[in-house]
Amino acid sequence: MFRFRFVEVGVVVGLLAAGVTSFGLVDAAGSAGVASALVPIVPCRLVDTRPAAVVGSRSTALAGGETVEFAVWGVNGNCDIPATATGISSNVTIDRPTSSSFLTVFPADAVQPLTSNLNWTSSSPPTPNQVTVGLSAGGGLKVFNHTGSVDVIIDIVGYYVASAGGPAGPVGPVGPVGPVGPVNRISKGQIALLRWDRDPGRAAQFTTGANPSGVAFDGTNIWVANYGGATVSKINPVTGAKVDYATGAGPQGGVAFDGTNIWVANYFDGTVSKINPNGVAPGTPINYATGAGPRGVAFDGTNIWVANYGGAT
Repeated sequence: MFRFRFVEVGVVVGLLAAGVTSFGLVDAAGSAGVASALVPIVPCRLVDTRPAAVVGSRSTALAGGETVEFAVWGVNGNCDIPATATGISSNVTIDRPTSSSFLTVFPADAVQPLTSNLNWTSSSPPTPNQVTVGLSAGGGLKVFNHTGSVDVIIDIVGYYVASAGGPAGPVGPVGPVGPVGPVNRISKGQIALLRWDRDPGRAAQFTTGANPSGVAFDGTNIWVANYGGATVSKINPVTGAKVDYATGAGPQGGVAFDGTNIWVANYFDGTVSKINPNGVAPGTPINYATGAGPRGVAFDGTNIWVANYGGAT
């Protein structure tokens, strides 16, 4: 059985453990509550304010800003709840609202909490919600309606009684010791910095050519333009295997894939290289003239576009 306290005045919170629900109550003065256990019952109707189906002591809808008190202990409506009950578990339903509003249910001797148990709009159909609420020292609860008129139905499905619970059960046997996990391959500091690329068991750093400056993906491989090597590297992102293809001079940043070929902008040559990604390396690229100092390249589905750093074109 679990026991705990909570800070919301007049609210009851339950935990289910081994078939028993326990909760702590906090009264209006803030003193310690009484540990209680849930007693399930056949659902009974405590209140129904609808004119055609009146149950209990109220036969008219709740007005806006109105607070109504309902007795729970004893025979009320279709319910018979003992005077030992410290709270109830219920299903509260609203019907025929005339305005958007909310309902608050709380112990009859507690200060009304700044919370809601149901919320609705003026066009809402009958709207239910599960409500667990403590009872006052006299066995009652209150219901507050914020705005407009609304009918209220309260069905009780169980009540709580004070219960200290039984003694703790015996400690179960200790299970076998699990296998020792692998030793970290990187330091705790590297883990904190998310430097998974430093993990030697799952390397995320691959060798390229000299001075890599541009990168693209063809759906299978990573392509890296090597500014200092006049090459573009095709890298398998799973194995890290690398194949270098020749480009023009100074491939500086621009790499694109058109669905068939790799295109690399060559800064020093004033060209863009067209490379067959399935050809035998290093291969011989087809170079097309561009403006001066090309650095960027893109494919629009039909044409290749090259940004010429030195030519303003």
